[in-house]
Amino acid sequence: MSNLDEKLDIVLRKLEHFGPHTHRKAFFGASTALIIECKNTEDVCFLTFIKKKADGTWEKTTEGRVTAFSWSEMLGILKLLYKEINEFKAYHKPKSGDGYSIQAYWDKNSFLIGVPGYLKAFTENLEKGRFEVTNFTTFWEHLTNEKIDSTLK
Repeated sequence: MSNLDEKLDIVLRKLEHFGPHTHRKAFFGASTALIIECKNTEDVCFLTFIKKKADGTWEKTTEGRVTAFSWSEMLGILKLLYKEINEFKAYHKPKSGDGYSIQAYWDKNSFLIGVPGYLKAFTENLEKGRFEVTNFTTFWEHLTNEKIDSTLK
């Protein structure tokens, strides 16, 4: 085991000692943002979509749309990111309020995910040094693997 591996192992053991951890990452675009929050103690990850208002400020997370993704839905998105399927669709019906659809798909070199009123695009442009799809995919893979691991324990 290398020094780096040993240090990483120590850090991971310390994190386990302190209990559950949360991943939280925001992906901001020109007009829509996606905020992902995932706790290793929960069976779902929460996706919050917000958009920029006409005055240039962003909606508060309480004004946007929050949806919970199960690990099986997370796998569906992962299969889409790997281009094993052409699109992903799901329908959520909360206990209170109206149901809504979730969709994700590819449009040329952009990956899009959204709910009614909110559509977040991730683009990949190597010439301009934009690696949004790669960044999102790497984060999503980590979250999905962590959910599967915690479910199997």
